[in-house]
Amino acid sequence: PSLRTLKRLAAGMGMKLKLEFVPAQSDSSAR
Repeated sequence: PSLRTLKRLAAGMGMKLKLEFVPAQSDSSAR
């Protein structure tokens, strides 16, 4: 789904959309 759809869905549930980027691997070689 599109970001706009997700925002509207979150608003409909009385929630705020939190977009987060997290490392795919948990090792510290990405620094």
